Amino acid sequence: MEWAVVHFQATERLRGADGHGRPRPRRAEPDSTVWPTTSGTLGVTAIRVCEVARSGKQPQMQVQGDPPSGLGRTLTELRYALSERISLLGGDTVHDGLLEIWCPYKARINTFVSVADVENRLFEWAVGADLLGTPELRSRFQQARFGECAAYVYPDAPDLLIYAKWCAWLFIADDEFDENRAPQEGGIDKGVLGFLPLDGAPPTEPTSAVTRALVELWAEISREMSAELRGRFRHHVDQYCRSYGSEMSRARTGTAPSLAAYIDLRRDSGAVETCIDLIERQKAAAVAVTRETGPMITMLRAATNDIVCWSNDVASVGKEVGHGELNNLVAVLRQETDSDWEKAEVLAARMASTRTRDFDALQHKLLSTDRSPETAMFVKGLKHWITGSLAWHLTSPRYARKLAEM
Repeated sequence: MEWAVVHFQATERLRGADGHGRPRPRRAEPDSTVWPTTSGTLGVTAIRVCEVARSGKQPQMQVQGDPPSGLGRTLTELRYALSERISLLGGDTVHDGLLEIWCPYKARINTFVSVADVENRLFEWAVGADLLGTPELRSRFQQARFGECAAYVYPDAPDLLIYAKWCAWLFIADDEFDENRAPQEGGIDKGVLGFLPLDGAPPTEPTSAVTRALVELWAEISREMSAELRGRFRHHVDQYCRSYGSEMSRARTGTAPSLAAYIDLRRDSGAVETCIDLIERQKAAAVAVTRETGPMITMLRAATNDIVCWSNDVASVGKEVGHGELNNLVAVLRQETDSDWEKAEVLAARMASTRTRDFDALQHKLLSTDRSPETAMFVKGLKHWITGSLAWHLTSPRYARKLAEM
């Protein structure tokens, strides 16, 4: 079986040679498949998808018969069937009534600990932290299976519970914002650095259950981090929280944002950068960034961020549209292409598939440049996040609401 993908050339902003999102633009190498653009520009991938949708033409299919060395001729095709949740029209990414997001990596679940035990302890923690104040919230939390999510995206973590707590905290904070519009009392949208102190300083006094839990999590999760990783993780957490305070995030205008503006917002509001940072909490995956590898690592992180967020958008569009949230890639593409929901879902899945192809090419280039075991383990962690997130979204009842029910 050959791996067939809808392939459009992608461009990407280079955020800096350090590989971790610091703003120092550099020129990519001439033979790179990804080039820097001006700040705020999405690049060709999504724009080309929209052009195809407007024109009604079929995009060119590109069959990759000879993948990079080391993989052999056959790549594993993982079909993620979301048809039970989303009604779809025809298209080259739809086969047998299934919406496909292409991914050449196998999902693997954590076997170091009992996932059921992690789920139970996670629920006890969330209840004890007063994060689940109503029976409805407790029921939704248990059905979502956040411990299973962590087990998929961090399959090599022996201390899985702390990763599960972080995943759960992010989803709880996201739900609070989506449903309550960043509450004035104890909201996180004005920044959280005070709750994440360095060098033994006391934290700012928490003002809500969410911020109290954040203070507790920081003390636990930062213990195994290097000083550099603590500073980077802290920056990304604050960046994520502040994204909720943007005018675009707060808006309930009935209109989706522009595609380019949405992509930039989504890279912050998805909190994926914080989750990528946690890959390096496992010292075997603590990658040493050099001037040569920094731009490639930056682009790999951005591609992972896009894939995870856009796939989440496809899975969660029914849930989000249900309470008036149009900051979703499917809603954005529907508006940009003047199409219906079903076609927009196909386009969003196509974009996620294309970014996965970008990621695959980039990771091979990085691993041929840097052959250290730490870099190999870090890239492996990125792959686990891409495929593990897809596997969890496929089965979690959290994303069971259909657009047809709206």
